Amino acid sequence: MIDLHLTKIDHEYNNIAIWAAVLTIVFLVFSFYSIFKMDEFIQQGHQGIKDIRELKKDGEKHIDLFMSKSKEQQDSFNSELNSLKENYLREISNLESENQERMEAIRNDFVEKANRIEKEMNGMLVSYYNLIKAANERLQSKKNEEE
Repeated sequence: MIDLHLTKIDHEYNNIAIWAAVLTIVFLVFSFYSIFKMDEFIQQGHQGIKDIRELKKDGEKHIDLFMSKSKEQQDSFNSELNSLKENYLREISNLESENQERMEAIRNDFVEKANRIEKEMNGMLVSYYNLIKAANERLQSKKNEEE
């Protein structure tokens, strides 16, 4: 009976050892699988970092290109603005000189017409004065005749 018990215990021990070996193999398979998966994830992480670095370089290139184009457009705008400002100031200067010349011509024309009118008025005044003087002399002579 003890022999039977020993055989049974030996059989159960062998059974437990087989199951332990099977579980060990299963754990080893899962361990290798997790190691390979971990390696795959590490490779994906490195590839992701490379992609991010490439995107960063592309972004920096685009930013530099944008900044250079922006600088060129700003310089172009500033030069065009300065050109327009110079043209505007030149036109204003030309208009001022033209208006000054016109004002001078109008003033000279006014002075000339005023002098001409003054001479005509002086001539008329002299004529009226002579006419009034002649009329006064006639009146005086008529008064003297009546007296």
